[in-house]
Amino acid sequence: MTGLDVNVWGMVLGGVSSMVIGSVYYADGVMGKQWKQLGKIDVKKFQKEFPKTAPLLFVGALLTAFAVGIIDCFYERFYVANWTSSALMAALIVWAVVAVNLAIHGLMDQRPFKYTVINIGNRFFSIMAMGLIYVWLHP
Repeated sequence: MTGLDVNVWGMVLGGVSSMVIGSVYYADGVMGKQWKQLGKIDVKKFQKEFPKTAPLLFVGALLTAFAVGIIDCFYERFYVANWTSSALMAALIVWAVVAVNLAIHGLMDQRPFKYTVINIGNRFFSIMAMGLIYVWLHP
């Protein structure tokens, strides 16, 4: 490998995994009912607008997976770490940044603490899955 080579399949599968995890995580039987209630989500409006927002969510998931891949490459080269530890550390770094961002916005938007924790939990599972996918697809 030369330069910063992000595994394209890892990025695509990371984006797909984020959408699948989100679909399960935010299902009413898991965290969705609480999330909708705490966030005062208008369910009818959400369902109506979701087909328009889903592609944007997927682009965001791809960009997140790309960030995990780039940090993974940097971490592996800088620390001469093995692929597994560098991918998981990259995922933790990205998740930490996202978690802080969500927490700050939750405070500033005066959202219930539990609502913010639910969102941070989703991001943890999604981003760690991205790291594990990069481990699985290592060169």
